[in-house]
Amino acid sequence: MRLLHLADLHLGWQPSGWPADAAAARQRRRDAVLARAVDTGLREGVQLAVIAGDLFDDHDPHPEVVERALSELRRLQDSGVRLVTVPGNHDELTYGDSVYRRQEAWPDLLVRDPLPAHVASLDLAGERVHLYGAAFTGGVTPQDRPLHEFPRLEEAGIHIAVFHGTLGASEGRRSLPLDADALAAARYHYVALGHLHEPLRHEFPAGPAVYPGTPEALSFGEGGCGSVVVVDLAAGRAEVREVAVPVQAVRDARLDLTPVDDVAEIDAFIAGLADPDAVQRVRLGGASWLPELDVETLRQRHAQDFFHLEVADEVEELAQELLVRWAEEASVRGAFVARMLDRIRDADTEERLRLHLSLRWGIAALYGGPAPRARSSLGGGGS
Repeated sequence: MRLLHLADLHLGWQPSGWPADAAAARQRRRDAVLARAVDTGLREGVQLAVIAGDLFDDHDPHPEVVERALSELRRLQDSGVRLVTVPGNHDELTYGDSVYRRQEAWPDLLVRDPLPAHVASLDLAGERVHLYGAAFTGGVTPQDRPLHEFPRLEEAGIHIAVFHGTLGASEGRRSLPLDADALAAARYHYVALGHLHEPLRHEFPAGPAVYPGTPEALSFGEGGCGSVVVVDLAAGRAEVREVAVPVQAVRDARLDLTPVDDVAEIDAFIAGLADPDAVQRVRLGGASWLPELDVETLRQRHAQDFFHLEVADEVEELAQELLVRWAEEASVRGAFVARMLDRIRDADTEERLRLHLSLRWGIAALYGGPAPRARSSLGGGGS
């Protein structure tokens, strides 16, 4: 018996701070990951698909987002694939206007039990498959301690559990805490998990507990494994595979400016990353200062070479050797730098960071150039 395991697709998510058109375009690109996951499942010949929470980014997503998702899930149904859906902590079942409460008939099996329960038993590919799950429900599902009672029918067949939660103590984020030892003792042959955005696997005696991860990134460093999980189950043994799906690249690059003495080198670095289909962040760090460094101007010069570009000024401090040389000058700049260096030497850590930034602003003002930025240049973007 072969199953498709999905979780944390967060359909309907938009990056905050982007221009409206760009944010909507990014959302459409991300939301298409469900169609690609369904294509993968059908191509792999699965008999069962499980969604372990956070199919949507919100409990009340836009009706168009919902209808597109339902259309893809019906493709599975029309091909004879059984479907089990567990609400997550983003698309939570608790609320009266939850997407799962608004739908008259959610495709196939929707887990509504606030505590772990037997959901259904199915005959798939010549196997008797027993399904278990729970949906966090505020005010009913305990959150002050991990759940430790997991049912299991004493019947032959394959036993599969589906939960959106964490193994261990509650995170305090309205997620489902699960006792790992108790879950292992339940002897499920496969535990389909959701909530963590990076792929992760725990080995239990009867079978693995798996987080498939978020297929397509939400933001820099937030998911984006580029795969879904396909599992073959036979004679109580699970063989887990990560199957690649096409996703939009979300990339993060850092350039140490310490050895850089010309903005042209920064331009060349960004140009070398050019990809019109990528969401790209470039972080400029190290100990340096260039009078003409303006991250917004840099972003504008290269924006057309990317789907979306952000440039972040993360320079930690000015190069010490340069500052000492300037402080020895008989000039307004020299007097200013010398005075600031004296204050920096006597300051605590927090004050020292502020003084370094003030020093950079002051030198920029003396040059008549742009003030250094302490945070990203988003160009209306940012996630």
